[in-house]
Amino acid sequence: MRNLQITKCLELSIVLEVQNHGRMLLFIYLLLKAYFPNSESPPLIKRFFWQLLRPLFLSFIKFHFLSSACTLNLT
Repeated sequence: MRNLQITKCLELSIVLEVQNHGRMLLFIYLLLKAYFPNSESPPLIKRFFWQLLRPLFLSFIKFHFLSSACTLNLT
């Protein structure tokens, strides 16, 4: 039962993190589109977005392994 509660807590924290990153990325995207309306995104902007997205991907990977471990403990 405790493992199930930990899994639910992890799910909630990941959802909140995704929402926060999503809002931040949307804001930055709109800001950059205002400054560069008719241009392709320069390499610097692509690198900047990758720096923002990388922690999100790492969170998904960590959550996947943690939830798998919790599931294995439940069975």
